Amino acid sequence: INNLKKGDVVGVIAPSRPIYNIKKEIEKGITEIEKLGFIVKRSKNLDKQMFYSAGTAKERLSDIHEMFSDKKIKAIICATGGSSSNQLIEHLDFNLIKKNPKIFLGYSDITALLLPIYKKN
Repeated sequence: INNLKKGDVVGVIAPSRPIYNIKKEIEKGITEIEKLGFIVKRSKNLDKQMFYSAGTAKERLSDIHEMFSDKKIKAIICATGGSSSNQLIEHLDFNLIKKNPKIFLGYSDITALLLPIYKKN
């Protein structure tokens, strides 16, 4: 994977907890990423909420797969951690991810996604 360059597209997703109560901080982070010269693409379900998750497992999984499928996106940033990304592991399309390598980063329970992606690729 090459280093990111100004003008590259960076995707932002929420595969775990919802961002409604930290929306201001997320927007500030997105603004800072844009100031660095990157183009930010928000996932279509970024603002969703379903109990303690950022939408249904299907919606969150769809966002991950769409970001990996999009050839313009060079990196995917998980907006926040939480406690529900483990619901997505068994449904991740590891072949899609392997065929479309890109930077994928996050913290907290996002590690539950990072480890199997690393192991399968």
